[in-house]
Amino acid sequence: MARPPLRSLVSVNTALALVLVSFGHAGALPLQHAVVVDGPSPEDTRTMARAWAAMQPDASLTPIHAERCSNGDQNACIELGHDYELGVGVDQSRDRALELYGTACSKGLQTGCAEVASALVERNGPGDLDRARTLFDTACRRKNGAGCLGLAGMAYVGVGEPKSDEHAAKYLKQACAAQELAGCRWLGDLLDAGQGTKQDSTQAAKLYERACDRGDAAACTNLGYLYYQGRGVPKNQAKGTALSERGCTGGSPVGCANLGRDLWDAGEKERARRFLELACAGNDPRGCRSLGKWHTTSGTAENAVVPFARGCALGEAVSCNELGLLYTNGPGVGKDAKLARDSFAQSCAGSSAVGCFNLGLTLEDEGQLSAAVPYIRWACEQKEMAGCAELARLAFLGEGVPQDRALAARLWQQACDGKYAQGCTELGTMYEHGTGAAKDDARAAALYEQACNGSDAVGCTWLAIQLREGKIPADLPRSFALFKKACEMKHAPACSELGVAYERGQGTPRNPRAAVAASEQGCRGGDANGCYNAGYRYRDGGDGIRQDPTQAAAYFGKACDLDMAEACSELGAARELGKGIPKNTAQAVTLYLKACSKGSGEGCTNLCRVFMLGLIVKKDVQRARLYCQSACARNEADGCLKLGWMLHEGVGGARNVAAARAMARKACSLGEKLACDVLPRF
Repeated sequence: MARPPLRSLVSVNTALALVLVSFGHAGALPLQHAVVVDGPSPEDTRTMARAWAAMQPDASLTPIHAERCSNGDQNACIELGHDYELGVGVDQSRDRALELYGTACSKGLQTGCAEVASALVERNGPGDLDRARTLFDTACRRKNGAGCLGLAGMAYVGVGEPKSDEHAAKYLKQACAAQELAGCRWLGDLLDAGQGTKQDSTQAAKLYERACDRGDAAACTNLGYLYYQGRGVPKNQAKGTALSERGCTGGSPVGCANLGRDLWDAGEKERARRFLELACAGNDPRGCRSLGKWHTTSGTAENAVVPFARGCALGEAVSCNELGLLYTNGPGVGKDAKLARDSFAQSCAGSSAVGCFNLGLTLEDEGQLSAAVPYIRWACEQKEMAGCAELARLAFLGEGVPQDRALAARLWQQACDGKYAQGCTELGTMYEHGTGAAKDDARAAALYEQACNGSDAVGCTWLAIQLREGKIPADLPRSFALFKKACEMKHAPACSELGVAYERGQGTPRNPRAAVAASEQGCRGGDANGCYNAGYRYRDGGDGIRQDPTQAAAYFGKACDLDMAEACSELGAARELGKGIPKNTAQAVTLYLKACSKGSGEGCTNLCRVFMLGLIVKKDVQRARLYCQSACARNEADGCLKLGWMLHEGVGGARNVAAARAMARKACSLGEKLACDVLPRF
């Protein structure tokens, strides 16, 4: 049974989700109807740079702030407090900042009181939260929007007062009424989500528009999102794009990220990259993640490390997970198991079920099963269905947990019900083979079909085999169609089976050329049967297929490398005779030994032959007889015939006519015509 692969939370497709700027409110955007706009021109880039620069503290203004503050300008004192808080133009000192804010507050400037309150919330020392709430409340009562905004934040998070979305919404209404644009935008978020107030996307759109028109770039971004969704406003992709661009040029990193993903989906990859770079530079973690994805899908994976790492450092667990995948697979950066594990651990610490699942698989690979299981179990509990499927596999095998196949069945059912198609396939296998569940081919087929409909190629293949073999009512045309579907989904065994269907004309007109092509595709995907079938066809030729011993040997070699015993025997024969490859009898014997040891009756028969005749090895009839016994035990007709002759003649051991007759009879029943002819003489 297959272990689930490492998981990425997001598809490479840019339906990565456009996001609202606010209290973490996000939504997914179906971007397939994206409207193409030009990427940022040099002038656009300069405009964005100016907008963003205007949002950054300017050290050259610090002396001006200090002079004006000393002359009694309390607004300048607040700006000077910001300089001290951030360390711009002066040595960083939060105590000095708090002192300046306090002075402004004592002079009656409510914005100063709100700044003091914010600093106290951040410091969170004894009594700080109570004092902060009092200051915010006083400022808010005096119609200061920043004070109302502070109260809303405390109520929303539940800091300094009980958590209450209703109270947060009430304070945000007051902040908005006091012309605090962020208050209008955040109130719009709550209205759109129906948090703390009746859901009203139409009113949310009006608030976003009001804030956007007055210069709140994030509000433009959020309004664009509503137009993308058609929520509260008529759906309008072009307007959504224009608003995202307006948000971006106004300094909203999320607006840049939304616009970049929009352009990416529309096929404007280079322009998209430039906007995503702006978003990441503006510390939007999703913008960083999208930029990393852009690089991993554009052949520049080595450039994905920085944006993924930045997104991870900004606290986005999904970016940490993507960074772990990058170090696991190593494209462009080289594999690094420790960095991968650490990245998955950071993602998991951020409560990402996918990150915990991947951490569990990584620990499994390191042989730390007991450490892996809790992470995999937690991922399953958080509805990460790949985690449930892996936990089922471990329970089925008894690896890391007590063996419990009934539990495995329940977990695979849970994964299947959760739309994880591989879970349906594994549960179907239990029913088909009666392992851990009562044998039920009809139930197995239904599960395989569910898996196949969920794009699990293995489920399609197993259903096709059931239809071909009549385990359920036979349907060769449908079986053929399913093999073809699974092959197109890159399932190598399905391609090999498709080749068999073409070769035999099962469910489709016989087509040997198509059979060879499908077998070769299966071989390229790593399926030994495909390699063997292609080798067999090139060895014998016919039906429009050119006989090609070199190709035959090459394909038998690939199948042998994949541990297919019969292919090793065929490759040994090619080595012995020098067909398609240089003759090398020592290697031929080695290949026959490998084939026989892995269960090939033909390989054992070849060993019987060479040791009996002593042509390429020292003659040893006792050893030859043992190999013929092994061949016949594996139902190799020629081996049974040779063993019968040796028993009849007493070669390599005692003569035994009755046993010789039995071996000849078995060889005849296995289709060896010569055995049928000589049987009367025995």
